Amino acid sequence: KIWPPATHPRSPMSKNLRALPVLGLLALASCGGGGSASSSSQAVFELETCTLGCGGGSCAVRQLNTNSDIIFTFNDRVEASSVSFSEINLTSTADGGSPTGRFLVDGSTIIFRPSYQDTSEGVSFGFDESTEYTLNLFASPADDAVVRSSIGRPNTTPIRCTFTATGIQDFVPGAPSVTVFPSESTPPTSRDFNVSLVFDDVIRSIQLLDPDGSSPTVAVSLVSVGGTGGETVFPFEGEFTFDVDIDTRQTTLTFVPIAQFPTGGEGTRLLRVDVSNQIGDLVGNRLLN
Repeated sequence: KIWPPATHPRSPMSKNLRALPVLGLLALASCGGGGSASSSSQAVFELETCTLGCGGGSCAVRQLNTNSDIIFTFNDRVEASSVSFSEINLTSTADGGSPTGRFLVDGSTIIFRPSYQDTSEGVSFGFDESTEYTLNLFASPADDAVVRSSIGRPNTTPIRCTFTATGIQDFVPGAPSVTVFPSESTPPTSRDFNVSLVFDDVIRSIQLLDPDGSSPTVAVSLVSVGGTGGETVFPFEGEFTFDVDIDTRQTTLTFVPIAQFPTGGEGTRLLRVDVSNQIGDLVGNRLLN
């Protein structure tokens, strides 16, 4: 069970408490240490749908969030080597520049994923705010550089349209949550381990990591339980590292201790992780747990 809350005064940062029991295995350690078509059988290779509402040579959707994917679904498997800005041309109507990002191919689906950058000055995406873009999906027989199926058939669906990038999409709709590893249900197997906090959304680095390797919103402490049930809390020294995966929409904060954690002291020592409830995703949804 989770150890009862500490009796000492707590800061606003420690609203969410996760206690990691250090006894168990730690005591033992001290003794020794898109859719895809089933086959390429279509006689004509063509576009079926896209998230801009592609149809009739144009697009029904004329606004797109600056961080939104554009997804194209064809009627057969796509040859990944035939996909680039040469075959699917995206350019700013103002200066002819292309948005930063990359193409991903999964079976019969092509995804254009705009880039994500997080700096001390703020976040930016592949599509610039309030900028109009032109999409050209080139097609045979009019064009030579076209998307092809896995057996070489050329795309026969031409698309040309314009859209404006504006606003930010919530990468994962709703409030984000965090999972801490190890935990009571997945305890550590030795005294030498890192503590990982995995958020199921994209979180800005400035919320989780300071330049000196500390965290403004997460604390890792050793709790010593006295014989009368009172608790003494010792901050555990270490350094935090930060990583965000834009493809999985996950953010990971890892605490790397400077030394091995102690044993459980026959149930008198716990490792505690305090997580601020002020952490939020890119659109301001606060942490759920």
